[in-house]
Amino acid sequence: MKAGVAMAFTALEMLAEAGALDREIVLLLNSEEEVGSPVSRPVTERLAAACEAVFVLEPAQGLAYKTARKGTGDFRVDVRGVAAHAGVDFEKGASAIRELARVVETVSAFTRLERGLTVSVGVAGGGSKTT
Repeated sequence: MKAGVAMAFTALEMLAEAGALDREIVLLLNSEEEVGSPVSRPVTERLAAACEAVFVLEPAQGLAYKTARKGTGDFRVDVRGVAAHAGVDFEKGASAIRELARVVETVSAFTRLERGLTVSVGVAGGGSKTT
């Protein structure tokens, strides 16, 4: 987004030179946007609610100006397994990691490119190891 910041400063400079700044401009730069803005979200929401218009500085594809942005969702899926010794009691166990793999495939299949809907599993974890 560094290019977007440079473009914002240039646009503000051009508007000032043209005498076209007839209202307050707030430039909010968020360094944690890629991780969901856990700290800055309330500040962003408060400022956005008080603004007449908001522009995202994220560059668009090609030479276009970005006029819209996809929404996001944040979901947590928990799966549980049944512990059993893999070498002796394999049939008595149920692998949570294997079930999680099925869930990832199911959720990923929600993607509908023709509708502009993309679903991506971002973080996953689990399991244990022998000591």
